[in-house]
Amino acid sequence: MSKKGKKRKGAQKAYTELAGHQREKKSLVPPFMKVGNLRPMSWTNDRLPEMLWCALLLSQMGRGPALAIFRKVAKLIPQPNDGKTVIDPTHSGLGSLDPVSREKVLSVICSEEQARESLRPLLLLGKLPARECWLKAIGQLASAEDWEALKAAVARVLYHQTQEATDCRWVRVLFRVLSGKFVLRSREEAREILEYPTYGEQEKVRPTIRAMEGVLDAASPLASTWPKDFWEQCLRDTDCKAVHTMEANIPTHVATTRARVRQVRDALAEHEKKSLVTTDVDAMHDAVFGFAAYALSILDELISLGNSTAILGRIGLRTLLECFITLSYLRRENNPELWAGYR
Repeated sequence: MSKKGKKRKGAQKAYTELAGHQREKKSLVPPFMKVGNLRPMSWTNDRLPEMLWCALLLSQMGRGPALAIFRKVAKLIPQPNDGKTVIDPTHSGLGSLDPVSREKVLSVICSEEQARESLRPLLLLGKLPARECWLKAIGQLASAEDWEALKAAVARVLYHQTQEATDCRWVRVLFRVLSGKFVLRSREEAREILEYPTYGEQEKVRPTIRAMEGVLDAASPLASTWPKDFWEQCLRDTDCKAVHTMEANIPTHVATTRARVRQVRDALAEHEKKSLVTTDVDAMHDAVFGFAAYALSILDELISLGNSTAILGRIGLRTLLECFITLSYLRRENNPELWAGYR
């Protein structure tokens, strides 16, 4: 086994085996779903607006300088911490700090001229938590042009798995760890968080960070209206410029014709008759030729005029993929019971 594929000694599984689930009538419930008072939290709707200051620094200053500022703020949390000194880096969290602590944190965030310019778009937001404190720390007035910078920052973190979104989510995890509110399982895992992004295999670290951040508010969500206020103002004060990718002018190259597809269908039907060896049920024979005939029928419709950019065309491609996956699985297992069950 390659080094990359080796399992770390003592490593815990990232999933619960079937035996660990509890049966409730006809449902199998995993242990995590047995935890009370959990509710789903959306990154886009609920948590992204809380990390706008991080998104703006990442977008306007670049990753290196932004991460450096995040670490400077993190140093305000005493080490080691007994859990009493908690700094929540969300806008609602910073707004709830006592005035002295909040001023100290914002002064570190806005200590550089470039950082103050990058954060100026925050002042466009009328209901921003502690807006007057941000105004004092930034020391500049926002203009209508700053909406473009805010749009660019939001676009970079809109999808929860982008590098910028992961960096914002790491800030939340880091502060919770340093505050003593998030206990990690091992020294190795602690180093992956504390020394991010220079330690550990990032292909593993990034998903771990996102998973950790995703559960921070599941049991104790922030009691704040700020995310809703942010999106309502964006809807009211900015234009929605949707891009419909399905309507893009994408050059197409047709590798076959409907006439050729029908020739293949005729040949398939002839081959199906020649290969038939019994009048009894032959599940494998029926399934294989059924898949092929079904796929060719879909292909015949897909290459019809206009389907290359139609919604039905996308559904057809997905159906072809499902046929391929199912047939590949049946062929690999080659279990008569599976063939019969599918038929």
